[in-house]
Amino acid sequence: SDLLVGATAQAPYGEAYVFFGPVTADAKADDADLAIAGSYGGTASAVAALGDLDGDGTDDFAIGNPGFLDGSTADAGGVWVFYGPASGAGDVYDADETWLGQLEGQAAGAALAGIEDQDGDGLAELIDGSPGWSTAAAGGQAVLRSAGQAASSSGPGLVSSTSGDELGSAVLGADLDGDGTEDLVAGAPGAGGDGGVFVLDGPVTSQV
Repeated sequence: SDLLVGATAQAPYGEAYVFFGPVTADAKADDADLAIAGSYGGTASAVAALGDLDGDGTDDFAIGNPGFLDGSTADAGGVWVFYGPASGAGDVYDADETWLGQLEGQAAGAALAGIEDQDGDGLAELIDGSPGWSTAAAGGQAVLRSAGQAASSSGPGLVSSTSGDELGSAVLGADLDGDGTEDLVAGAPGAGGDGGVFVLDGPVTSQV
């Protein structure tokens, strides 16, 4: 297996590093086989090794930056996906897929995780946690994204309309009920005043 590391404080805008396996000894950033530079402060606040999103038989990975400024939309956030085998990528603009937040303060890419196929097409999906997502109120969301999905669309998953929930601050794909299909798990540190963890049983095919 390979190792993916996020270094959000690396000057000037944060970087992500990939170390090709086997990883058997201590290493420094300069030893990375692949270094991907950010384009705005906070890049690689979240990183995730994914399954095979594009169906080429090789696993993919994603880099998140919840503070990304899209034009004049402050803290909209963004997610950059690189299809494996990754080689030659120098910055986030080399990504194969880019999903940018649509709303000010959305914080897309604050938390990322891979999840096994949910829609039956045989391809893995990505869970994108956006704790600042706002419709009527800023409650946050944790939604699925698939290869080729329009950047402006919001996929199936969990959405909160309760201000301050910050749903999507942490996300996970795991088969909690043992039915053979992974479920969507999302943390909401502001829910109910004490925080909470919410689970949507897979297959996840709609917003709840």
